[in-house]
Amino acid sequence: VITWGNGECGGDSSAVKEDLTSVQQIVSTLSAFAALKADGSVITWWCGAFGRELGGDSSAVKEELTGGVEQIFSSGGFF
Repeated sequence: VITWGNGECGGDSSAVKEDLTSVQQIVSTLSAFAALKADGSVITWWCGAFGRELGGDSSAVKEELTGGVEQIFSSGGFF
């Protein structure tokens, strides 16, 4: 996966660049992104001050995102 554009709006995915391989799907909220990988794991990143609050910070469900995810849905502020 390659991202570009305003780094404050998700264009900078360098923090998770090494994890963005074998991506099958990418979905977004207003300020956060989630990539579903072929192995069923999910990688998230966010932009700006609100991205963490709008779904980008997946630390609370980290263990559930290591595999077995089949699809991701999103809305304006959550996945």
